[in-house]
Amino acid sequence: MKPEARVLAAKCYRDICLALILRGREVDGAIAGRGCEDLCRAAREKGYMGELRFHAGDCSCGLPRVPGRHLPAESFLLAASMSLPLWLEKTLSVIETARKG
Repeated sequence: MKPEARVLAAKCYRDICLALILRGREVDGAIAGRGCEDLCRAAREKGYMGELRFHAGDCSCGLPRVPGRHLPAESFLLAASMSLPLWLEKTLSVIETARKG
């Protein structure tokens, strides 16, 4: 894999998916969607799909899996797997409290 190859690193919890667009150790962008299909649509609409070569994580968007290890993607996926559930549960709790008034 060439160092400049862009990788879609995606993590989902429930129906919320977050992804980073990575090139080497740099973050080129971030996208979110309700499920993989919506996330992939967002990647297409923002023009990333023509530049992406591989995927890592929960959503492939039709891309092949990153060959070997990709430490920046693995780091994001690990951090997201720990923080996304906590963030989403907290956010849902705040919304629920606000709705109750």
